[in-house]
Amino acid sequence: MGLELIHFIDGTGAPPPQTIAANDTTVAAPNPVYRHWYRQNKLILHALRCSIFDSLYSYVFAAATSHDAWLILKKLYANRSQSRLINLKGKLGFIAKGAKDVLTYVNDMKLIAAELALVDAPLSDLDLVVHTLRSLGPNYNQFVVAVRARGTTVTIEDLLDSLIEYEADLKE
Repeated sequence: MGLELIHFIDGTGAPPPQTIAANDTTVAAPNPVYRHWYRQNKLILHALRCSIFDSLYSYVFAAATSHDAWLILKKLYANRSQSRLINLKGKLGFIAKGAKDVLTYVNDMKLIAAELALVDAPLSDLDLVVHTLRSLGPNYNQFVVAVRARGTTVTIEDLLDSLIEYEADLKE
C-alpha cells in the first residue's frame, strides 16, 4: 500500500534501537536500521511541518517524531471538528423555510447535511427528511401530515419534488 509509511504517523511501528551489539558484544555500534528510520521520520516530520498553516507551526515545531506531530494536529483539528459539528447541528435545528422557496430551503438543508458528512457525522436520509419537514412552517401542515401518513419512506429527492408541486399549488 503506497510507500508503507503510515506506521510513522499512526505510531504502530516503534523506532528500532539506536545501537546494536558489535561483534564482541561489549561495544555498541550504531544501528543502520535506526539511522534509516531516523531519516525517514525526519522527512515525514518536515513534510508535515511544511504542509500546515503558519498559525499551527508553533504547535508542531517541538515535536520529536512525525507521530508526535500527528497527535498534536489530530487534537487541534478534533477540537475544531467538534466545534463545527455542534455549530452545524445547531443550524440544522434552527433553520426554517421562512420566505425562501422550497428549492432553496431544501438545498440549504442538503448543504448542512453534506457538511455534517464532511465532519464524519452524516445524517441518514430519513433524518434529513424529518428535519426538513419539521421546519417548513404552518402553510405546509397538511403536506407534512400527508407525508407522515405514507406507508413508505420518502427520500429527500422525492420530498423535494412533492414540495415543489405543493408550493406551486399554494401559489395558485
